[in-house]
Amino acid sequence: MKKTVTFVWSIFLLVFISIDMNAQSIKSWDYPIKPGTEAWQALSTHEDMLKACQIPAEILKTVSTEELIELCLAYPLLGDIFAYNGIQEGINKVSARFNGLQELFKRKDNASLLFEKMKKLELLKSGVLTSIEIGNEISRQMVIEALLSNEAILSNTDNLLQQEISSEAVKRLLYKQNNPDIYGQYGLKAIVHLLGRSLERIDNESITPEFKQFTTDEKLTGSNVIEELLKQYIVTINKLRT
Repeated sequence: MKKTVTFVWSIFLLVFISIDMNAQSIKSWDYPIKPGTEAWQALSTHEDMLKACQIPAEILKTVSTEELIELCLAYPLLGDIFAYNGIQEGINKVSARFNGLQELFKRKDNASLLFEKMKKLELLKSGVLTSIEIGNEISRQMVIEALLSNEAILSNTDNLLQQEISSEAVKRLLYKQNNPDIYGQYGLKAIVHLLGRSLERIDNESITPEFKQFTTDEKLTGSNVIEELLKQYIVTINKLRT
């Protein structure tokens, strides 16, 4: 069920889905109709938009996974992911109607390449970007983090890769937590969930029922969730070293 989106967040989404941040990385194909164009405005329904944004089958068969990731990040309706109770629910809903994500979920190298993509994302600094640019980049980071948390992606990771993911997630989480003026509370959700999901796969036996519930519903209930998550990370890593 779709949640109520605040006025500010609605504006944020409109900005996010109307800016093509990945076009410079796409070589083989690009979306023929994009938000902000007359052709897009001529589409009268959301269903029409969905149909206009599907990737041709011949492209899906030949495009590399690296470029497929860029195509998915440039998907004009990607902002729909944020219109649900949780980002994972949003990804599942959007992927059910977008063949680009469906194909990405089939690729065996999706996890390793998404992780490389995440590592290259620069953490934001105050006074460098405009508020609109910050909003767009936070959304981009959250989508990549959330995709990496999805079961269709996680299923292609081994224990070593999960350890690398959890280590990178901790680094990014601590930075975001220490820069609330940039990321706020909402900007933490995807990276916190990624850390939880990776720890769950590394050492499922040590995970408490409450922790498992968090990795399922994505709800940051209680002020100590992040603290408990970081403690779990330390416990898990120490266990691996013994």
